[in-house]
Amino acid sequence: MLTVNVMRSLLAAMVLMGSVGQARAEDSNPEVEGLIRQGIKLREQHQEDQALAVFRKAYGLERSARTLAHMGLAEEQLAAAAAKAGLPDARLWESADDHLTAALGEPDGTWLRKFRSGLQGELTKVRLHTGELSIRGTPGAVVYIAGLERGTLPLPVPLRVGAGEANLQVSTPGRQPLNTTIRVVPGQVLRVEAQLEPADGPAPRPVLTQQAGVPRQAVAPRADTAEPASWNASRVVGWSLVAAGTASAAVGALLLRNRDSECHASSNQMCVQLGRPSSGPGWAFIGGGAAAAALGGVLIFVSRDVQVAALPSPHAFVLTAKGTL
Repeated sequence: MLTVNVMRSLLAAMVLMGSVGQARAEDSNPEVEGLIRQGIKLREQHQEDQALAVFRKAYGLERSARTLAHMGLAEEQLAAAAAKAGLPDARLWESADDHLTAALGEPDGTWLRKFRSGLQGELTKVRLHTGELSIRGTPGAVVYIAGLERGTLPLPVPLRVGAGEANLQVSTPGRQPLNTTIRVVPGQVLRVEAQLEPADGPAPRPVLTQQAGVPRQAVAPRADTAEPASWNASRVVGWSLVAAGTASAAVGALLLRNRDSECHASSNQMCVQLGRPSSGPGWAFIGGGAAAAALGGVLIFVSRDVQVAALPSPHAFVLTAKGTL
């Protein structure tokens, strides 16, 4: 009975291992893989603008946490370089914020679980350069910031906007447009009331309220998928199989030892009769234990730790892993 249970455990572990392999291949589109590797190589050569163009092409082929994250990280580096050169680009910070936020909001998978903590750290850095803009007003009105369309009222969520001054326009046919200058402060929420008047009425006067943002985690992992950073399912299963395999082998050795101890009768025939019942199960336990331990070792190996390699610039992070990008 114990031997059957051991074999069932091995079968379940093999199924789990197959699932892990499938999760590792969740972004296995060859063309996308090639583009991501090309973009990473360009980033290592500090050609962030070319890398961003490659990542955008990859995103056009496949929306995933990986393509979104790589776009956001490249935009973060470009924004930091522009600021260092005295040419701050609020739009780059906004794009980096939007893409990293979207990456962290994608369905949880093997890749995202591995890099979630690092991406949240980079998003926190980006949000030192962006603030929130919350607009309430005439339904159907279109919101423009610095001449770029950002959404239609009512907005589902507040907009992330680069720090500093920017032109805000809210307009809809048949109504007087709102046109004003806003100032966005990092870590704070700017609330704007934009009720548009009829076309023959007075020009609307916005009501602006600035308030401190509520401290919060950049993007919290969902409760049903969150796991401690030090916890790794494949590694835990692997060590469990190694322990179970060792115990099974020990039981088998005891059975074989009992067989030998029973062979003390004066009759050789009695020795054979007593030895045979114990020999088969003993070797079965040893074989099953060895197989379980070997499978556990494979799981431990494939779940080896992922590395996040940093380039010389504090903002230029490239996500890499042993065997996986």
